[in-house]
Amino acid sequence: MTTERAPQGADEIQGVAMDEIQGVAILAGNGRLPTEAAARLCRLGAPPLVLAVGPEVDPELPQYARAYHRLPVGQWGEVRRLLVEGGVRRVALLGKVPKVNLYHTAIDQALAELLAELPALNDDAIMLALVDDLLRMGFEIPTQAWALPHLLMPEGQLTQTGLTPEERRDIGIGFRVAREIGRLDLGQTVVVKDRAVLAVEAIEGTDPCILRGGALGGPGAVVVKVRKPTQDARFDLPTMGLDTVTVAKQAGVRVLALEAGETILVDRERVIEEADRAGICLIGVREEKATTWGVWPG
Repeated sequence: MTTERAPQGADEIQGVAMDEIQGVAILAGNGRLPTEAAARLCRLGAPPLVLAVGPEVDPELPQYARAYHRLPVGQWGEVRRLLVEGGVRRVALLGKVPKVNLYHTAIDQALAELLAELPALNDDAIMLALVDDLLRMGFEIPTQAWALPHLLMPEGQLTQTGLTPEERRDIGIGFRVAREIGRLDLGQTVVVKDRAVLAVEAIEGTDPCILRGGALGGPGAVVVKVRKPTQDARFDLPTMGLDTVTVAKQAGVRVLALEAGETILVDRERVIEEADRAGICLIGVREEKATTWGVWPG
């Protein structure tokens, strides 16, 4: 069992070109990611314009904005007007805006016209329509990794708790299965124990998948979470935080393995502390290494 730990990293303020971070707007949904990105830009000396369109936006977010506007996502014409008048060059799309909100708010003509062109109103189709509209207006849409480089999962072990050879093998198996279900656009997470796949994520989401796998296999399972090959990095990277660690502890999970460089880890220090307290190994793994750790059984 290894106890080697990967460097936790830091927000690299030195060397950041100011012309790359000026004129940024954040189209903010629910959760912590918009606040993390805005706070980083403030530390770099370029606070962003923030348009808060999620129904449950982080209350800390306004303090990091050079200008802050709260408006429903259905008012797309107003969003476009504020971006143009705000002198914006790049628009970062961060946080969740549940699709159900479109059915509980007035939709203006600008959004209605975009939605009318779509064959189906699934989440990705709606987001891509909004992205394409912003691109037509001349805005750049950076990846979430560009906005949140300090939150990307690094490669290596972050906790004091380490891996056994058997767990390393199960990570390899889980990584391959997770990549395959991702190609089918089913989910991102797989639960493995003793070379057996206990659960794969579908529409229920990551945390219920972990609970289901833990209930089937008992304590000692390995959880692997990767980015789907078709996942659009501009608005949808896999994310993990304290809630998932709590669920993993409840399910008796022994290992949380995230794809390094392709997943976002929120509240890193607290996550590491809670994982260590629960005896969970938290590790970032790249695909080229995972493929050497496990083989597809049978």
